Amino acid sequence: MGFGVYKGLTKNKLKESIVDSATSVGAIMSMIVFCLMLSQTFIFLRVPQAIIKIMFGLTENRVVLLILINLLLFLIGMIVNDVTGMVLAAPMLLPLVIELGISPIQFAAIMGVNLAMGGVTPPYASLLYLGMRIGKVEFLDILKPAMTFLCLGYLPVVFLTTFWPDLSLFLPKLAGYIH
Repeated sequence: MGFGVYKGLTKNKLKESIVDSATSVGAIMSMIVFCLMLSQTFIFLRVPQAIIKIMFGLTENRVVLLILINLLLFLIGMIVNDVTGMVLAAPMLLPLVIELGISPIQFAAIMGVNLAMGGVTPPYASLLYLGMRIGKVEFLDILKPAMTFLCLGYLPVVFLTTFWPDLSLFLPKLAGYIH
């Protein structure tokens, strides 16, 4: 399409694009490999069990524990990207949420929403920087609308996903994955 129809793609642009893509994929894959190694080390060192002990030592209130899990996932999302956060947090927190009686599918939804919310929040804010680059706007120009969206869009979804399990489990139940 780029060569024939639009005639905007040259061999040099194609080569640059391939090199940029390969560099990005290599960096992402390296990060995932190191995160997998780190999460396996955490499992070997029984960090998930220590987290359960610490969290239940703080409180046994299910609502408070869910809020703490949301805050932790949000903070992880502020520091690393979504995939890295999932690879790091899932093995550590899954035993805790199972202990709380939460479906792993609901936990995946909770994790996805929180990590995505963290991706819009500085300091990492990878999604904001991508939006700045695509929209050719300054950081301060995009920050206020992003924070408004975070408060009015993401936060209600986080609370609904966390405290209304049927929302995140509706489609899996409909498809017959959960009974």
